[in-house]
Amino acid sequence: MPAKKTAILGGSFDPVHNGHLALARSAREAFGLEQVVFMPAACSPLKKTARMFGDAERLVLIEAAIRGEAGLSLSRLEIERGAPSWTVETALALGASEGDPVFWIIGADCAATLERWHRAADLARLVHFYAAEREGQPLLASPGFSVIPFVCPRVDVSSTMVRQRLRDGLPVDGLVPPAVADLIMARPAECAREQRAGQG
Repeated sequence: MPAKKTAILGGSFDPVHNGHLALARSAREAFGLEQVVFMPAACSPLKKTARMFGDAERLVLIEAAIRGEAGLSLSRLEIERGAPSWTVETALALGASEGDPVFWIIGADCAATLERWHRAADLARLVHFYAAEREGQPLLASPGFSVIPFVCPRVDVSSTMVRQRLRDGLPVDGLVPPAVADLIMARPAECAREQRAGQG
């Protein structure tokens, strides 16, 4: 993985939404990246609340979201490895070293919690972070980590918001890419079962 030319955007992506795309595009432009790689985390069998979208469906939705857009791609590494999905272990799997770190895109809220991530000392050596700043709020980062800020336009959407609208039977147009909305709404029976599982 060429340093400073590729960065990872990790997360649950349950489901992928327009905020994720804005984050990826902004980082790509800010740092001249050739690739931003969406890295969905594996579902953990220990989670008490089931995700609305399973591994296979999240992959399909991400593929639909980034199809035809230069510089955005998808990795199945964490899903194929299985849970739990620790960032430091993914970095090692990608061949990261102290002299050749992996670059990882995060939101401003994550920057302040890095010291609590799994194997934080190793993480600080192996991963450099691109952190999206929120308008009007200074970036607060855990000490000892390489955190490089960039500006990302505010997009008022979250996966939680999208899931709640789906549970309420409301449309999600404008919150997710059109291709993602089409796929979700074309599968009402499957979505209904996933919604009931998530509420159980």
